[in-house]
Amino acid sequence: MAGIAMLTAHLGPVLPWLLSTSVSAAVIACLVFTTQVAFGRWLTPIWRYRLWWLVVLRLLLPALPASPTSLWNLDVMTPIKTLLARWTQPPPGAVAATKPPIPPAPAAADSQPQVAVSLANAPPHVHKSVVSQSVGGEAMPRWRGLVALPYLLTAVWLAGATLLLARLIGANVMLARRLRQVPPSTDPTMLGLLEECCRVAGILRPPPLLVTDTVRAPSAAGLWRPRILIPPGLFGALTLTEQRDVLLHELTHLRCRDVAGNWLLALIQVAHWFNPALWLAFARLRTDREAARDTMVLRLACRGDPATAARLYARTLLKLTGYRSSGSAYAPAVAGILSPASTLMPGLFASRSALQRRLHMIARFPHAPGRFAMLGPM
Repeated sequence: MAGIAMLTAHLGPVLPWLLSTSVSAAVIACLVFTTQVAFGRWLTPIWRYRLWWLVVLRLLLPALPASPTSLWNLDVMTPIKTLLARWTQPPPGAVAATKPPIPPAPAAADSQPQVAVSLANAPPHVHKSVVSQSVGGEAMPRWRGLVALPYLLTAVWLAGATLLLARLIGANVMLARRLRQVPPSTDPTMLGLLEECCRVAGILRPPPLLVTDTVRAPSAAGLWRPRILIPPGLFGALTLTEQRDVLLHELTHLRCRDVAGNWLLALIQVAHWFNPALWLAFARLRTDREAARDTMVLRLACRGDPATAARLYARTLLKLTGYRSSGSAYAPAVAGILSPASTLMPGLFASRSALQRRLHMIARFPHAPGRFAMLGPM
């Protein structure tokens, strides 16, 4: 208990900030989701994805300026603010235990005599209320449960964050070791197609192409050394158009630095693992990101017939559903065409609804998104 108390004292300013920030970010996530539902017909996929970064921005900001119209001033926030106030104030007993006892000051000559009060003849209810008060730095018995609550919450948060961080680091270390043993592909057909796709995507230097069984779906990997990972035998089952769509999708991940975004989201989830609203928000963010990349690919691959390009690309996605990633491919160092909704707990949010939403947006590709299209590109 003493070690947890010392840890709580050091993390005192951090954990209350995490809790307050997590709650306000969850409220922003609800507003973003409501906006998407209300204006879904007019918002392009890229803007649906960009809206979620308001949640990420709030989680990264150290503090927001005070405002009378802030959501933090609502009555529903009163219990949370009360808990934060108690969190930042350690119990008197812990403070007294960490400080050396102060010797009593010598009595002055003109000091007032102390009066001793006897409770022998006092009513029972008065006797109990007085005894239950703080005496000599000891906390009141009826508040001892609340006093210990910050220590318990600190231990639970630290245990959860440590486990998730260990899983995150372990998965990426294992992935990096396996990829170091894979030589780049020397197939002239695949490399020629990759160079063509790099010219279309505006990438000057083609990344290495690795054929490895580390992943079961095409993926873009590497934060400092970008690479494209292809499962063995996949390209033999795809047509030339489907191969081009797959490579363009992975190149858009590299061009938009989605691997770095994966790392940022994963580290934020480690710190805010206790908030289920943020898990759902980040799952939706990743799905909308894939839809935004689908639209980018369609704009690059469209050659005069958007409806045909959308139909062929949707068929490619359906064909790839049998090549879902597993194992270390869920590491944030990988961003693929079938990336899971969660990089830490993929089975929790990976469902067919995400693929259905992507197919629905692909089907709408030839149509104008409405008057809000002036906000940005598709």
